[in-house]
Amino acid sequence: FIEAAKVALDQSTTLWGRYPYESLRIAELPKGVLHGLATHEGTTHLETKYTVTSGNLIAIPEHMGWVNDYRSKPVTDWLLYMTSREVAKVWWGQMVRPSATAGTAFLNEGMTALHGLMALENAHGIANIRPYVDDLTEAYLRFGSKEDNKSLPITELDQEGYPYDRNYAKEPAALAMHQIYQVLGKDKFYQVTKPYFDESKLAPASLADLVDGLTSAAHTDLEKSIVNNALFDNVFYDYRIHEASAHKLQNGQYSVKARIQCTRNPLEGDLERGAYPDTGPVPFLVSDSSGTPLAADAKTVMCQDGVALLETAVSGKP
Repeated sequence: FIEAAKVALDQSTTLWGRYPYESLRIAELPKGVLHGLATHEGTTHLETKYTVTSGNLIAIPEHMGWVNDYRSKPVTDWLLYMTSREVAKVWWGQMVRPSATAGTAFLNEGMTALHGLMALENAHGIANIRPYVDDLTEAYLRFGSKEDNKSLPITELDQEGYPYDRNYAKEPAALAMHQIYQVLGKDKFYQVTKPYFDESKLAPASLADLVDGLTSAAHTDLEKSIVNNALFDNVFYDYRIHEASAHKLQNGQYSVKARIQCTRNPLEGDLERGAYPDTGPVPFLVSDSSGTPLAADAKTVMCQDGVALLETAVSGKP
């Protein structure tokens, strides 16, 4: 937890400025107990299956992180993701407080989850975030299949309207923010969010201003389509390796080719789940037989009839 907290603090202070407290406290919440924690909105009573950040205290349920075994390198660094996400709530949730309007989860939960994914990418490479995005997508679609009411887009979703499962607001918020970050790219994304943070901190933040900034930053038809899908519809995209091959080149490197299956995941509406013709950034990892990474990157691919070809070259035998 201490190492993860250092990474999280370094990341957020670099992006958003000074940490406002003299210390950061992390506490364990026992399972099966309701806890009342003071927040800027009053006292909140929550089940221990959720993490809670209040001031400089991060309260984490015992089944989330405390039971992880870090004596060897974990396959998924859940602790780093969770700690970075919760630390970011000091800036996005305490300093920037959205006004009490629909869509506030996109601001708080979306930005903080993105910090968790960014920490993973910086520490382990872009390919490491894939399991977390998969989990978010699957949990969101699974929950949506049980919902009788019309599923609202993230810009209209009121988190308080689903008190029986807060993740219903958290997961689409995280997916939408991550999708926008990927398609706009780091530079354009921060050209919108950094001025928004400076103007909105310690004052009721307008979600409409952030949404306007993100939509305005989308210039190409592709960018506009994906940003609008994430903000105003319930449509997310997924890529899977269908088959891959490699052969040695004359210069000693290896050419790696992979056929990518492109899938559109609408929660509901007129669009059907299935193959689509579109382009998008695909994070990928190429490793050798021992698991050592040879290449970790993201490339934009063009999908035709739901299939795309990804090509790269690596120095070792994949």
